[in-house]
Amino acid sequence: MGGIGYIETHKADIVFNNTMINMLTLKAAQEQGVKKFLFASSACIYPNYLQNNEQADTLREEDAYPAQAEDGYGWEKLMMERTLRHFMEDYGLNTYTARFHNIYGPKGTYKGGREKSRPRYAVK
Repeated sequence: MGGIGYIETHKADIVFNNTMINMLTLKAAQEQGVKKFLFASSACIYPNYLQNNEQADTLREEDAYPAQAEDGYGWEKLMMERTLRHFMEDYGLNTYTARFHNIYGPKGTYKGGREKSRPRYAVK
């Protein structure tokens, strides 16, 4: 994974590549009669004002809408979640979504653009 530094500086590449991979994989699953489809989404679908709030206790399902996802990567993930719902409704494909969250620990990096979270919240 490129990390937040990459995500924030390569939005077009991320949106294009992820969209193409996800859409083609989903369509192939539907055409091949796959019974269950799991999508790896991201906490970046949640509004930035919650992601950037050190005081926010949790991110809940109801926080996803109204949508104000992270620009680029977050919107791509959120659009795919909607697309999954439509494939379930239109084709009966059982779809599931897991929204992964990153955490920071002693072996995490805060330099070089491969950070897993925004450096301004580094633990000292």
